[in-house]
Amino acid sequence: MPALKVDGKFVANPLVETQRQYDEYGRNAYGEPVSGDALNAGKALMKRGTVDLSMLDTASRPCAPRSC
Repeated sequence: MPALKVDGKFVANPLVETQRQYDEYGRNAYGEPVSGDALNAGKALMKRGTVDLSMLDTASRPCAPRSC
């Protein structure tokens, strides 16, 4: 579940190459750590982004106990 949001859009972990095997968020994709210029670009992208856990909140909501 992506938690990094850049320019209003969720992005997959920029520090891992997933080759987008399943979806644009990188879910269920296994990858290898990036290095060199790709690592530096990923770190720069992470600095531009913000943490947004709203997708996790939405996904876990059905499991949460209901308030009375």
